[in-house]
Amino acid sequence: MNLSALLELPYPKANGKRRLDKFGLNMQMFDLGFDPTRVPSRDVLRAEFDRLNRRFDLVMILERFDESLVLLKHLLCWTTDDVAYLKVNALGRRAMHNFTAEDKARVRALSTLDAALYDHFSKLFDDKVRHFGKTKMKDEIEQLQKANDFLQRECFEMTELQDAKILSLCKQLRAREKAFLNNVRKRQLKNIQKGLM
Repeated sequence: MNLSALLELPYPKANGKRRLDKFGLNMQMFDLGFDPTRVPSRDVLRAEFDRLNRRFDLVMILERFDESLVLLKHLLCWTTDDVAYLKVNALGRRAMHNFTAEDKARVRALSTLDAALYDHFSKLFDDKVRHFGKTKMKDEIEQLQKANDFLQRECFEMTELQDAKILSLCKQLRAREKAFLNNVRKRQLKNIQKGLM
């Protein structure tokens, strides 16, 4: 079932039993341990958001990915190269071309808890960006885009003369999600066995 078909279902059916006990409405809140079938009061929801505020120093916003990475970079004292990325499995804008304003409103109406969560953290994100500084953010995004362009050239226009370190990085960045996660797990297991974690 695609998103458009889900949106056409009557509400009780759309909000019914989760497929494989994993997929359904209000998935963000579900993943954070909240019962999405319960309709909380404003006070309960506010308390939940306060708990999440204490737990997470930064909540990244997908449609503001570059800004999110810049804030993450500063939070973790990383470099621009540490947050540079390749677009590998990204869907283009055309993939959402049939998603109308009415569809968006219906999603918000069906997933009210997730919509409230998004609105809350989107406002906090705006505050963080404002505090960071508009000009500084613009400059840092330009640096990130230059680093991304470099990776794009190096990883997709490979030549014989490339540095071994760059080749290794490109291989990691171009890996499929499952292969990448398996590699991370193996490295973590080795570190645990060595007593480094």
